[in-house]
Amino acid sequence: LKALGELSAQAKHPELATVPWALWGHSGGGIWSDVMTALYPDRVAAAFLRSGSFRNRPDFPQPETPAAAYAVPVMGNAGVKEQERSAWITTLARAREYRSKGGPAGFAPDPRTGHECGDSRYLAIPFLDACLAMRLPAKGGKSQNLKPADMSPVDMSKAWLAPFLSQTAVPASSYKGNPLEAVWLPNEQVARIWMEYVKSGTVADVTPPLPPFNVRVTSKGSGGNEVTWDAEADFESGIGGFFIMRDNRTLARLPTMNPPVLYGRPLFQGLSYHDTPEGPLPEMRYLDVSAKPGEKHTYSILIVNSAGVPSEPSAQAAIP
Repeated sequence: LKALGELSAQAKHPELATVPWALWGHSGGGIWSDVMTALYPDRVAAAFLRSGSFRNRPDFPQPETPAAAYAVPVMGNAGVKEQERSAWITTLARAREYRSKGGPAGFAPDPRTGHECGDSRYLAIPFLDACLAMRLPAKGGKSQNLKPADMSPVDMSKAWLAPFLSQTAVPASSYKGNPLEAVWLPNEQVARIWMEYVKSGTVADVTPPLPPFNVRVTSKGSGGNEVTWDAEADFESGIGGFFIMRDNRTLARLPTMNPPVLYGRPLFQGLSYHDTPEGPLPEMRYLDVSAKPGEKHTYSILIVNSAGVPSEPSAQAAIP
């Protein structure tokens, strides 16, 4: 809280000190997100706990969870290969506890992983998107001065439910079991993503990413031509790599090889055990050493997202 206050003052963005939070943490970060939700439930719009909850851990204090916390939408997520670990046990237990109180909470077992994050981002992002759309004012409203009091309660009318540790969800109105013992999902879209994820450990994507832009070509003399560009993040699947096109033919693909250890679908910036980029971060840059001084070439770039879907080519560029 102190850090947010200092950041808001130094950045001259006072809203940072009061804006609601969407919390997303792994392992100790999941524990932290769960603790913050219990301490400051009125500030949390939604939480995604990957393999981490403080509940029922003997090494953590166990304060009573306030009633307001059970109104926060929460998704627990853990790998089936860690079922004997406290990370799975406590995260699942936390989701069940929330549901027993009528809270909007779910749990998504990852069939492919242990404690590593894998491709859980492809469930976390649509879950948080759906919860934020439910709870925050529409765009163009109070976003600049948004405060926790501006958050709406969770809309339960579009919910889907599923038995815990199952793979099939149905509209809440069609659910035959005890709803307080079922996984809660905010809407049909998230429910279908959840059903795919708990079966496969990932989420398919058929939507092309946006093409790169600001393609620039610089002659390096006998060293060839340097090509640089910019690109927007593909929030659905992330950037898997780039095709460098010369004179409308494929010249190269970046990265040139996959990392030795894969924790999920390979990404251009790398993907660690904790779902963070691997350093040093790669540049959006390619040196065409085969280009000879004085030759005329045009270059364009395509993005391929982590699901293998290519973008349209960028605008062509050449040496000025």
